[in-house]
Amino acid sequence: MQPFVSKRFLDVRGVAEYLCLSEDTIRAWVRTGRIPYSKFGSCVRFDLRVIDKWADKKLVTNTVEDSLGNRLRNSNAPSTIRPEEQKDGKL
Repeated sequence: MQPFVSKRFLDVRGVAEYLCLSEDTIRAWVRTGRIPYSKFGSCVRFDLRVIDKWADKKLVTNTVEDSLGNRLRNSNAPSTIRPEEQKDGKL
C-alpha cells in the first residue's frame, strides 16, 4: 500500500483507505446517498474537508446510555440476563 498523500479530492479507493472501509461499501453508500460526494463528469470524487465534517457528525459517544436512555439508571428495567444463565447462577 502506498503512503497516503494529502489531497483535497479523493476517488473511491482513496476515501475507502482514508475511512478504513472497503471500496464496495463506499460505492454502496454513494448509490444510496449515505456519503457526501461530488461528480466531475462521470467521475465520483470526495472532498476531504466535507468528509471530515461528515465523519465528525457521525461520532458516537456514550453508546449504551444514548441507546437505552434512562433504562440504564432505572432499577425497574428488565434484566438482560438470559433465563438459562440465571438457572446456573452464572453471568
